[in-house]
Amino acid sequence: MLANVAFIVDYAKLSSATPVAEVIAKYGNAFVPKFFAQGLGGLVVAALALFALYALWPRRRRRAVIYDRLVVPLALTSTLASAWLVAYRHEWIALSTALVAAMMILAGVMFVRVTRVAPGAHSRWLRVPFALLFGALTIALLVAITQWLRAEGLPALMPEDASVAFLILAVAVGGMVALCYTDIVYPFVMALAIGAIFVANPAEHPLASYALVAGVGMLLITGLAGIADVWQPEPDLGKTTRRRLRVADDDAPDPDWLLLEPTTSMHPR
Repeated sequence: MLANVAFIVDYAKLSSATPVAEVIAKYGNAFVPKFFAQGLGGLVVAALALFALYALWPRRRRRAVIYDRLVVPLALTSTLASAWLVAYRHEWIALSTALVAAMMILAGVMFVRVTRVAPGAHSRWLRVPFALLFGALTIALLVAITQWLRAEGLPALMPEDASVAFLILAVAVGGMVALCYTDIVYPFVMALAIGAIFVANPAEHPLASYALVAGVGMLLITGLAGIADVWQPEPDLGKTTRRRLRVADDDAPDPDWLLLEPTTSMHPR
């Protein structure tokens, strides 16, 4: 991951290809303002770095199975990010959109894997880096799709229509993830993106009104997900099941099914 971050930084400085800002201007509005994109990107990188340090901590090695299951998709996501930068700056819009879609799918896989074991076998804080990454890449994919449609001329979207479509999709996807997984980080990322759109546009602009309504709705959905998460009963695993989870984390290749195992057993103690 560090190698890919270094490549992105060096390529941004040394490459003579079209700058990202010019590609964005050529193929349409990026919807979310630059300050939000940069801030969210920095937050995602910092959260993933903290996760890496946490996973490598010696006292965590005995429960390293879930961390091992995240290594490959995380490494692939980092590599695809480098490939996206090259494709986007060379204006290969269709390829860059496909790369963003692949990254979002990988982020979704990691998010689902973490939600299966946190809370339960692991702290709920383990979900935060991957919810941030999943949310950021969802926003990136919504932007990439509209830019690809403009590049292909199918259809000839007006800026206002594309922006409204972006808001509707962001609320729909954010609400679905929030309520299905009782997660507050992912929809909160969507709410922040919509809020950034509201801040970046004059109050009299129609898009500001749409963004205000969508942002309030997204915050309500986030609040409902938070209430559901608080009131959700903690899994009563019992001593026996907790012991099995610890053993599974040490030895078994896939411990997630243990979370669904009944607390009773026919095996002698």
